[in-house]
Parts: sequence; C-alpha cells; structure tokens
Amino acid sequence: MKATLHDIVRRGLLALLCSCLSGMAIAQTSYTVDPANPSDTVAWKRERQFATGSALNQYSKLFKTLHGKSRSVYFRKTEGLQEIVYNDESQSYYGKRNTPSQLAEHTEVMGWHLHWMEAECPYYPYRLFSTLSFFSYDIDSHSGACTDADAIRHWLTSPVHDSARVHHTRMLLTLTSYGTARNKTFLNNRQAWMLLADSVRSLIRLKKAHGIDLDFNGLSPEMKKPFTDFTRFIRNKLGDSTIITLQIPYNAALNAYDLNSLKPLINTFIVQGYDYENPTCDNAPLPMAPLQSPGECPSLGKTTDVLLQTLPPGDIVIGFPLYGTRWRRTAAGWTSLDYLPYENIRAQYNVNHEEYIESSSGSSMVRVGNAIPYEVVWYEGHESLRRKFTWIKEKGLHGAGLWGLGYDGNHPEIWQAVEAHFTVSSWQKVEPIGYANGRTYSLVTTLHRYRKIIGVSLFIMIGFFLLGLLLSLLDWRVRGVFFQSGAYRGLWACGLILAALLAVYLFFDEGGPAGHAGFSMFVYGILCGAVVVYITSTAYLRYKNKLP
Repeated sequence: MKATLHDIVRRGLLALLCSCLSGMAIAQTSYTVDPANPSDTVAWKRERQFATGSALNQYSKLFKTLHGKSRSVYFRKTEGLQEIVYNDESQSYYGKRNTPSQLAEHTEVMGWHLHWMEAECPYYPYRLFSTLSFFSYDIDSHSGACTDADAIRHWLTSPVHDSARVHHTRMLLTLTSYGTARNKTFLNNRQAWMLLADSVRSLIRLKKAHGIDLDFNGLSPEMKKPFTDFTRFIRNKLGDSTIITLQIPYNAALNAYDLNSLKPLINTFIVQGYDYENPTCDNAPLPMAPLQSPGECPSLGKTTDVLLQTLPPGDIVIGFPLYGTRWRRTAAGWTSLDYLPYENIRAQYNVNHEEYIESSSGSSMVRVGNAIPYEVVWYEGHESLRRKFTWIKEKGLHGAGLWGLGYDGNHPEIWQAVEAHFTVSSWQKVEPIGYANGRTYSLVTTLHRYRKIIGVSLFIMIGFFLLGLLLSLLDWRVRGVFFQSGAYRGLWACGLILAALLAVYLFFDEGGPAGHAGFSMFVYGILCGAVVVYITSTAYLRYKNKLP
C-alpha cells in the first residue's frame, strides 16, 4: 500500500512539475549549419522526443501541451562548423567541422626532409607533422664542420622552413655521425665540439629553427660517457629552450647509452625502425622495422621495452622508413641488393604481386619467385604502418616518425594511416550554450533547481502555521468555530497534507533511500495526526455536548 501510494504521488508530481529533466532524450537527427548566417550562434529548433520507456515518455502529450512540441538548442558557431547531430545512445551533441584534420594534443608525428629532395617539399602534408627535421649536417669527426656543403646551402635556402612555419610545425637540424671509428674520433675531440656547437647555433638562429636531432650510429659501450658528456655540452651551448632529440637504432647496443644521465638532456628519444646496413639475424635478412622477432634477434618491441624501464612512454617516438630493402636468396645464402623508395616498390612490385604482412614482425613483404633463386623486398606499407601505429597507441608512446619524405611518391595511403591514428576526428563533442524551452518550462526548471530550499521553506511555514493554530485554539471562540464543522476541519487538513506532501517530495530525493524514508515518515505522521485529531475532536465535542 505504501509503495503504491508513493508511486502514484511520484508519477503524478513528475508529470505536473516536469522535474525529471535528465530523462529526456532526443532522437539522432542532424542540423546543417548555414555558413552565410553572420550570427556567432547556431539555433537548432527541433521537435521534442523522449526515450522509449522513460517516465517522461508516458506523459509526452501532457509535456508537449504544457511546454510546446519543439524547443531551441543554442551552440557557439565556431570556425568550420558544418553540421550538428545528436546521438541518442550517448545523449551527446557532436559537431562536424570542414577544417583539415589536426594532430591530436600531446601527439608527436615527425618527418625527415632529405636535403636532396628539395623538389618534393611543396607536396608534404605539413598539417600532419608536429616536427620536421632537416637531414642532415654530417659531422666531420676531426673539425666538427659539415662534410656536405650542399646540405648547408639547402638549409639556408629551402622553402621547407617557410612551409613548416605556416603550419606551426617545429623545425630541427639532424646531426649525423656514422661508424664506430668516426664516432670515437669525434667524441674525443673537444675542439670539434666547440666548432660544431658554434656552427649549429648560428644555423638554427638564421632560420629560426627549434633545435637539433642527434643521429649517431655505431656507438659502442666504451663511448657511453664521452657521448653523455658531448650531449651535456651541446645542451649547455644551445640552452634549455632548444629541442634536442636522440635517435637510437632498434638494433643498437643499448648499453652504449646512459639513459638516466641523458633523460634530463633529451626532449624525445626516437627508436629508429630502420638501418643503414641491411641487418641480418640467424643468417636471414631482418625486416625494416620488425615489431617482434624470434630468439635474440632485435626488434622495435624489445628495444622499446628496455627503454621503458628508464624512460616514460611520453618521451619515446618510433621512426619508420619510407623505403625498403631488396634481398636475393641463392643456394649460397642471402645477398643484399639495394634500397628501394616506397614509390618504386609500388611501381615495380605491388601492381603484379600481392602484399603480404609477416605476422611476427608486422612488416610488409613482397616475394618474387617460389624456388631458389628468388627475391624478397621488406618495407613498410600502409597496412603494416596501421598495425604499428595501433601498437604505439596501445603502448602509450609519444608518437611516430617517417624517414625519407618524398620517397612515398605522394601515394595517399601512407598519410591516410597517419591521419587515422594521430589526428583529431572531424566529429567532436560540442556542448550547448543554452536552451529555449518556453516560460512554463523555465519556471518549472527553476523550481526543480531550488526544490530543497522550497521544501525547507514549506516545512517552516507549516510548522509556524501549526504553532499559530495551536496558540489560537486557546481561545474558546476559535475552538468553537474550528470544531463546529467537520468539513471545515477536513478542508484545513487536506491543505496541510498537500503542503506537507509537496515539502517531502521536494526536500527528499524521490528515488533514493532518503526519499523512501521521508515518505514513510510522512505517512506515519499523517496516520498519527489523524488519530490525534480524531481523539481530540471527539473529546471536545463530548465535552461541549455536556455543557448546559
């Protein structure tokens, strides 16, 4: 009985007061924004609809009668806003923008511009890069000067700087030093450090670049301290505001790097998913950027796991090549043939040969021929990159890099993979800035918002009324009027009960334990009050009837 009464009261007041605003849901429809409208606000007027099975859906006709069949929802008209939809499942609004995709916040996508590929730089998808690095300042181990004058000339004249600046892309200068003997000579030559630091600082300032990218291949464990000292030296020379990244080949001897000492000196550690020496393992060629590999063979996964023991995931970027390696298998074994840009691989092989993704490494492979001799081409295609980009995100790493811009031949699938994994979707959640529901709805909303205050006020008013009534009953004339008519007493009792019922409903949450407790207290109070009133009235009337 108590539960039934409570349900009736709750449903009745729900319909009349329309307080359960959160129950409303609107069907998934869309609204096209008029670009010609000069207003900075989008007003979407749409019919009210309610979720099936919701409490408001049972009273939808009454709701629409009281508040109208439609309402207006207002949004801020941001740049490029093209369409707005409401998703019924998530009960959220989403806006579609026609602006180009932008990189997600705190995501790094790097690219390496090769100085001999100047003709290709106008076609780079700059909006997809957070950082570009100019390849390269090749270090003379004896002097610290650049061994390639053309590279310096291109650095000073390349349009890549202006294009990067327009797209708010950071620009770095890669410093290269390859070979164990060469690195040993340079790292023990502090005079060369001085000339290198002065030259690099001038080049960076001339082009308003953001920093340098260290690419030292062939470091041995005994070079750990000299390399750390050099890195600290170059950091002190260039200043803390300069970006310094460090490339670590995935098949390098990691004990050649003092990661704990390098961590405060380096902004980003880049795991090279490529190599300049066509690595092999167990007498077989390794893929360009193997995600996993058998036995003791090196891989991106193994190298990254070691780095993660010292470095946070947000400091690590994985680099991938836009070229592949071609190998020939003969009875005598494997022979490295050459490197092939992605564009050439597409032109020479993918037309007539199906691309195959090797399961362990996750790399793309094309095989020409079934019997010995045959050829194998390892490379990173769009499908293998998608898998490895997914792995990067699962690991929580900072992002990815692509070495050899221009080698892709402007094939869109590579950049589609980058866009799919590292950019913000054109559909983004948008929040309304206001609603127009009508005056009645607004009034009820205000009442619902301040329901607890109203409930307390009603309790106070009822309390003072009852106190005043009790004091008034001390006057025999008031008692005579009050107890003379049962209808009069019933009218006052009904008014008090309704006011108390409203106060209980507003003050307590109707669906929670407090609401049930409050309703129970109210029912018990009504019953006790009725008994007290009945006993008092009967006693008074008997007393009055005995009077002469």
